[in-house]
Amino acid sequence: MQFNRHSNNMLFVKKGISIVLLVLISGCVSMEQMQNGMDEIDSFWGEVNQKIISSNGSRVYFKELNQCLDAAKKTAIQLGFTIKEENNTSIIVIALTPAPFSKDEYKAIKAIEEPMMQAIAANHVGKFYSNFYTLDESGKFYVTGKVNITSEKVKNKTLVQISFRVDPRDKIKGFVYGHNPPPESVRKGLEKWWDAFESNLGISES
Repeated sequence: MQFNRHSNNMLFVKKGISIVLLVLISGCVSMEQMQNGMDEIDSFWGEVNQKIISSNGSRVYFKELNQCLDAAKKTAIQLGFTIKEENNTSIIVIALTPAPFSKDEYKAIKAIEEPMMQAIAANHVGKFYSNFYTLDESGKFYVTGKVNITSEKVKNKTLVQISFRVDPRDKIKGFVYGHNPPPESVRKGLEKWWDAFESNLGISES
């Protein structure tokens, strides 16, 4: 998943897959089958996330660019991220799973997403081995977020766009993890981001 400045390509992030790769024994599941399962899950999540992000991955505010940038920095820190890079129009932030969620919040996400994820994996590795496809909540994945902020001085409007991806802390030889977060984490993550961001921007709910 690549970062894109267009809102319909913005993917929020926020979680990785932790797959326990079993010792491969003759007659059991192959690494290729495991990879095929991962690839289909990542593709499916990417398609669903596109729809979520197209409707809620960006917002326009009648605020100055600097105000939005400061609010974005405060929001990132509040949600457990560290600012990795920044310039006048964007920030890149990073954290470890399960950020930006609490353990209880992420358990609720797992309850929704893991059964669907395992159902997809079962098409490639069978029902038993599909149980080893789980969502990580122990800091084994990096959640990297990018916030782009664009100002239209003529109309006095500022566009804020956010995207997220996940990457494993440790690579496994011969196996490639997907970068798309589970859709439910995208939905809930965006809700948390915008609520905190608008609070820091001084916008109260009507």
